[in-house]
Amino acid sequence: MAVLIQPAPPGRRLAAALYDFLLLLALWVGAAFIAVLLRAGQPAATGDALFQGALLGIALLFNAWFWTHGGQTLGMRAWRLQLRREGGGTVSWGRAALRFLIAVPSWLCGLGVLWSLFHPERKTWQDLLSGTEMVLLPAPEAPQ
Repeated sequence: MAVLIQPAPPGRRLAAALYDFLLLLALWVGAAFIAVLLRAGQPAATGDALFQGALLGIALLFNAWFWTHGGQTLGMRAWRLQLRREGGGTVSWGRAALRFLIAVPSWLCGLGVLWSLFHPERKTWQDLLSGTEMVLLPAPEAPQ
């Protein structure tokens, strides 16, 4: 029996993003702790571009690594979502980086994510511009 792959519902995308944000927040706290240690107990100055760039880099590496290794962050796995190239296949590092760089303003302004409510395939700006798609994986079958 063939399994029909469906576009990811917006509510599941949001739930997975919330899970992943909590994990990312923990990584950022760890990075801030290391930064304080490296600065002999002094926190990073407000608006420190180097520190902010490091936090953005951590977020990029977090997402891109999961997207290129199975297409699922931990939040996406919990909500049975998978990122793949349009038509199937693994996402490359370049495509993952492009998707991330588009996703940041898309999520910050909200419009790029809300776009999925009106798109026939439920695609966001980051899906459309990076050539990727977020799909809902079928539920695992119950053991018999």
